Amino acid sequence: MLKGDFNDDTDVLITGIEEVFGERIQDEYKKNLKPEIFQTVASTHTDGIRTFVDRQLGIVDYALKNRWTVVSKNYYNFSNMALNDSAVVYDAQSEVKSGNGIAFSSWFAPRFATNSVLNYKLIGDTANKFSIAISNTKLIITTPQGVQQFTHGITFNPTKWYGYIVNINNEFLQMSASIYSLDTSNNVMLPQSASNNLTNEFTQTVSQTEEQIWTSQAKFELVANSMLMTNIRVFDTPIEFEQHSNILNQYVVRDNQLAIIVDNAIPSLGFQRYANPR
Repeated sequence: MLKGDFNDDTDVLITGIEEVFGERIQDEYKKNLKPEIFQTVASTHTDGIRTFVDRQLGIVDYALKNRWTVVSKNYYNFSNMALNDSAVVYDAQSEVKSGNGIAFSSWFAPRFATNSVLNYKLIGDTANKFSIAISNTKLIITTPQGVQQFTHGITFNPTKWYGYIVNINNEFLQMSASIYSLDTSNNVMLPQSASNNLTNEFTQTVSQTEEQIWTSQAKFELVANSMLMTNIRVFDTPIEFEQHSNILNQYVVRDNQLAIIVDNAIPSLGFQRYANPR
């Protein structure tokens, strides 16, 4: 056998791990860690998640914890902005197709008056075709097909954080809403074995007479809403009730191949903030 023949033969038999498993490894990487949610160096036009952040929007360092679990490390503060002014526009199209579903989630801390009768948007889109809003009495979901109201009956406590999950399930013609509370004052001086501090304040599922579908060139957005907000999530499939606690307690989203938006309210170095054009 001539020199080099052995190398050629073994090259046919031996393939690098990247060649065999490269695609699978990359998929697993994306599944377990969505790179964009930790991106802090970006172009002036985008950071992988957001295409617009108003310069008046506050981003505050704050460790939101559920017992020993760090739920979030930052939050949005809209207090320097006028109510309903566009604060964050995402690089994600607002749409739901026939037969598909969608789920929304985030943490919020109400800072509106307990006697306020206004509705405050948790998320919407730039065309005003879709929105989820909260008030002192109701959670309101607006789609091109109509308005669905859930009477939650919660007296919001300014010392607590609240997490919501909204599912639109076109396969089963259902819409559901859940609201949870987190009392961070109960995190002090507890052993690591202490139970979860997430309380289900409200859950309801209602049937729909038609699919909730829409499509446009509009993008999902946050507007100034007299709240603190963090961990904004949009998934392309409904979230099962048994998974609510997992989703709300995750800082790093698992199974994020299903995620449309994962926003931990992280500041991005070099990201250009813009004055609101309105």
